[in-house]
Amino acid sequence: MNSMQAMIEYLLNKYLPYIVLLTCLYFSIGIYNIYFYIIIGVVIFIDRFSHAIGRSMGIYDSNPEFKKKVDDSLED
Repeated sequence: MNSMQAMIEYLLNKYLPYIVLLTCLYFSIGIYNIYFYIIIGVVIFIDRFSHAIGRSMGIYDSNPEFKKKVDDSLED
């Protein structure tokens, strides 16, 4: 894979879902409805923090000492 193809795939994977979502929301509920902005805000929040949650779950699953410590603190 050359660098140009990698750049195009990255840009499509990063921004095309937003474009599709905005287009669907625009034509279904319009930009003057408050739900349009609520949905966009929630999607941006999920996109921003999903990596951190996935990383913490990976650490929890792969590190038995950390898993025991977390489980013990939840029981208290």
